[in-house]
Amino acid sequence: MNQAHLRGVAQVLARAGYLCLRFTCKGLNINYRIRAYTAVVDFLRKDSCFALQGCIVGGRSMGARAAAGAALADTSGFVRGVMCLSYPLHPPGEPDKLRTDVFSLPLPTLFVSGTRDPMCPAGTFRKHTESMGARAEDRLATL
Repeated sequence: MNQAHLRGVAQVLARAGYLCLRFTCKGLNINYRIRAYTAVVDFLRKDSCFALQGCIVGGRSMGARAAAGAALADTSGFVRGVMCLSYPLHPPGEPDKLRTDVFSLPLPTLFVSGTRDPMCPAGTFRKHTESMGARAEDRLATL
């Protein structure tokens, strides 16, 4: 959460007038993290202080998986898009165990990955995002 690029994204969004709520999950269990993201989304949706009409959820690495899981679970339509930074396409050292549920998101989704990310090979990743059509955009950052 305190990495320079994550702080930078939050600062750019805040300067543009967007509410940017940042939080961290200490647990490594993906289901726990999805529940945490879902609780945050529900809070934002229900709290009258914000009066928001929707939100974009996002995260880095396992946080991106949790954000996508929360977006897939949202039946209210409040989640309007997803931002996945360094989405781990497969577990470390297990390239045959692809995590492809994110590619069924019916929402606009931005994927940003590094060219040397071992859990998100550029060629493999792009093959899957193509199946999402106009809903997905992927960007590679040369590191």
